[in-house]
Amino acid sequence: MGASYSSHTNLSNDCTSFEAGATGTTARWGSSFEISMGNWKENNDKTEVWGVEYQTGQKKRTCGFQLKASHDKSGGGVESIFFGLGDTTSENKTEFALNISRVGRDGLHGGITGIDSSGPPKSFTRAKQDCSIETTIVSYGCSYREGLLVLEMKKKVKCESAYMVTLAHYYVTKDVALSIAAKISRKGNGFVVKVEGPFKHPSNDLRKVLVKTCRTGIWSPGACSHCKAEKQKSRKVVVMVVVLLEMEVPIPIPIHRP
Repeated sequence: MGASYSSHTNLSNDCTSFEAGATGTTARWGSSFEISMGNWKENNDKTEVWGVEYQTGQKKRTCGFQLKASHDKSGGGVESIFFGLGDTTSENKTEFALNISRVGRDGLHGGITGIDSSGPPKSFTRAKQDCSIETTIVSYGCSYREGLLVLEMKKKVKCESAYMVTLAHYYVTKDVALSIAAKISRKGNGFVVKVEGPFKHPSNDLRKVLVKTCRTGIWSPGACSHCKAEKQKSRKVVVMVVVLLEMEVPIPIPIHRP
């Protein structure tokens, strides 16, 4: 499935096996659930691709998606983004296609270009002091799983094009809950893509994100209490390191010997 997946992820924390190699990365939880991930380049290295597939022990239940970021010929950053998703169970099938293109030097434009889903897309707009935020959500599911796609576009006041776009996908069953997000933002003279995840969460905690986002029309990743706890742990570690540095206490660095 491509090179070893290098995106920020926590999948190795509690899986029964985690294999990273030249053909991609695979995380397994016994025979009940498997995640395959890859990151590779196409089109003479002008297109970077992230691919992910979730598969249950029952082969008829799969969810896979790809995100493709095409760069311009001059190497000035991302020119276009394509995202395609297929989520299939024995009860129903959900498919999305989404395209985002650069407009001029500092704008992004696009949205969902194709959809086959049990739930229609819903759009919401809210104004802030220095920008407007347009959020499109698609909620879908069956008796086995719940899914949510979120597209958030931030625009400066009185501007038709976005200066930042975030795409997030959530997949929740009674046993597994996963999230992944991609952010397209400006850096230097162009746009860059940052992919984070997949992250594994307790199902009850991540389901709160789906419920609040659908209820308010506002993307609410902070509704996950599991994520809040992890962020608090990270802050405590940072504070501890800063205090030790200010006290000039040496921080031990582990040495790995062959």
